[in-house]
Amino acid sequence: MIRLGLCGAFAWLAAFTSLANAAAPCDLGGYKPAVGLTAENAPDGVTLAWQGEAGANLRAQFALAGGQPVVRELAVQEQGGQWLTLARNVTPDFQVTTARRRLSTAQLSQMKQFHDDSPAEVERRQWNAFWDDPLVVPGGGTNSAFLPRKTDEIRRDSAAFHSMACRVTREGARESVSFDGLTLGSFAAEIRFAVYQGSNLLRQEAVASTAAPDVAFIYKAGLKGFAIGGKTKVVWRDTARAWQKYEFGGAINHDPVGLRARNRLVILDAAPGSLAVFPPPHKFFFARENEVNLGYVYYRKDSENSFSLGAMQPERSEGYHPWGVSDAVWQRRTGVSHSEWENYALYNAPPGTRQRMAVYYYLSGKAPQAAQQAVLAYTHGDVYKPVPGFKVLTGHYHLDLNEMLTDQGSLDYQPQWVPVFRALGVNIVYLGDFHDDSHGDDPGPIRFKEQKVYFEGAQRLSDKDFLVMPAEEPNAFLGGHWYLLTAKPVYFSHTAKPPADQKFVENDPVYGQVYHLGSAKDVLEMVNREGGLMWTAHPRTKNSEEYPDRYKDQHLFQSHRFLGAS
Repeated sequence: MIRLGLCGAFAWLAAFTSLANAAAPCDLGGYKPAVGLTAENAPDGVTLAWQGEAGANLRAQFALAGGQPVVRELAVQEQGGQWLTLARNVTPDFQVTTARRRLSTAQLSQMKQFHDDSPAEVERRQWNAFWDDPLVVPGGGTNSAFLPRKTDEIRRDSAAFHSMACRVTREGARESVSFDGLTLGSFAAEIRFAVYQGSNLLRQEAVASTAAPDVAFIYKAGLKGFAIGGKTKVVWRDTARAWQKYEFGGAINHDPVGLRARNRLVILDAAPGSLAVFPPPHKFFFARENEVNLGYVYYRKDSENSFSLGAMQPERSEGYHPWGVSDAVWQRRTGVSHSEWENYALYNAPPGTRQRMAVYYYLSGKAPQAAQQAVLAYTHGDVYKPVPGFKVLTGHYHLDLNEMLTDQGSLDYQPQWVPVFRALGVNIVYLGDFHDDSHGDDPGPIRFKEQKVYFEGAQRLSDKDFLVMPAEEPNAFLGGHWYLLTAKPVYFSHTAKPPADQKFVENDPVYGQVYHLGSAKDVLEMVNREGGLMWTAHPRTKNSEEYPDRYKDQHLFQSHRFLGAS
């Protein structure tokens, strides 16, 4: 028998605990060295080193302590310069909000019409819901089917780490280190950090899946544990392009402070270097009626000594800012805006699928303004890059130009969206009046007058390198929703119950040649005569749930004037 004194027992326990918490070397079995990418095991983790932009060298050290992945260091060395540490001993931070995905009432109506509303079809098609608001309890609108919602459908969970191992892999110019054992509510996940040869980017993501049915989710992802020093601050540009800052002089935050930052970008000023934080540029946004900047990056002052940074999706949407000179127009547009607040569909997470909850960091040895320009280089400055011989076209915007100009009492009023499109590098915008505005179903007298305002207003807003096209989403006769684009102004009506003596085409003393549509055949005839184009709008969702499938074999769809679906 071996007897240990009290001191010996404590020493043995400390040694055992140390061994239990010590991380095994990271698995490098799937790693293949490459020029500009290296991975080396450290005593408690692994170090990734890579060559970045313009001769920069970068380093990220990761460790595993007590089941918790830790970023020991993020550092950068600009060409010819000294190593600068941008962060030390920060830990990944994830939060997820989950709720139940539901089919929209518009989809269900179409499905019932064609007897496609079996439970299996509802389950399959609910993942294409555009109109859904899973976080609104009990839900009183007309967008979602199978209401009411219940409070216990909604969960908010933070990351729980029970990591036991890490591994390093390389695929092409990308090198990754992954840690197992991440739990996010109903999601089982691993956390992965990826770096890229020739780039200063670092991607952090939870690669997650759930077995739960009907899950819709949003997430927050970032790093916590940044130290607050005497000169610590974060900077960003607001939506008016003015630079803003926060120096952590305020009280402690309980929740992330969402920043309505231009370019979805917040930057830690780690003078003389900086660390930029932003969400995935092209895969971060889900279906919404309006793209209002809700605040997609955040800071959170966690204590007097530390703070967090990351990317987020807020839990509430907002409608557009309503307009109207007259009280009648203002009140109606305000109602439309409010009705669209609750179209906040979240991301889909079908059982067993892999979801990626990601955030990016850009490591720079330069000041925040230089880091901002370097980040924006990845998205061409958030503008459309000109392509010789082509024009940049965007469309399907229901901006109610006729109503706005009529309400203003002038065809020379310039709406706020004009400079926005122009600043984005857009050359052509096609609109969609007569959708929830004006008198779309009028047989002619009122509608033609409104079309004249629409056509002439669009002409006055156009310029040598900027064209406003007065298109329309008529949604008549064909089934589902569809769009119509003509090469010149075309006056037409489309009434559900046309007069018996209605002529297909006639000459009007005020408007010239006008069309009166009463069938799908009339639609195609007018489009052929006028050299127009048409296509299915938002196929297989909303009010086009069954389309274009239902008319794909018809002459209309097979016409060279029908582009397909958009």
